[in-house]
Amino acid sequence: MENKLKIKDLISIGIFTAVYLVIFIIVIMGTGFAAVVYFFSPAINALLLAPIFMLFIARTPKRYAIVIMGFIVAAVIAVMMPAF
Repeated sequence: MENKLKIKDLISIGIFTAVYLVIFIIVIMGTGFAAVVYFFSPAINALLLAPIFMLFIARTPKRYAIVIMGFIVAAVIAVMMPAF
């Protein structure tokens, strides 16, 4: 098995990251109205995003694919974070 990332793998990373971020943001926005519900948003995100992440791992079993997805997700969340 060749371990290099190809264009097809990068497209898969982009698509799965986009779906991951959309669901993540929808859950955060949906649970952000009350502190009690917002407290459970990590658990809700884990239940909804785990199947997407597992499908991503099964579809793109290349080295550093998870790292690239993690950097993209972290960059988007850092850009959207409010300034203190």
